[in-house]
Amino acid sequence: LFAYTYWITTYSFSPPRANGDKVRVRLAVRLFLDPISWVRPDKKSDRLLNHERGHFRLGRICANEIETTINSTDFSRNNYHKEIDQLYWKIIDKYRVLNKQYDLDTQHFRNAEQQAIWDKKLDEQLNGR
Repeated sequence: LFAYTYWITTYSFSPPRANGDKVRVRLAVRLFLDPISWVRPDKKSDRLLNHERGHFRLGRICANEIETTINSTDFSRNNYHKEIDQLYWKIIDKYRVLNKQYDLDTQHFRNAEQQAIWDKKLDEQLNGR
């Protein structure tokens, strides 16, 4: 490995708005680049930087999906904290798998053709197309 980009998310939400036995919250997700991320100085290149940015873009797409999904979901009045947390981790797990697939497909940036395919896919998802 020449580099490792690790992103983390945190979330907070407003007090729930009740509608019968269901509630909705307004959730906000924050995305961070974890300090354990690194790059080998002798291996820095534009292609490597682009690949590592792809990992962070996956993190942004994940954060967007968490917000969209949770903000449009009805939760039970008595168990919404647990339900939100379960949904959050389900989405996080999905993007952990996608991060691994991204590295496999692109061979950690060495497969330029697959990298271009992923770049297009990530750009389209970020731009809502």
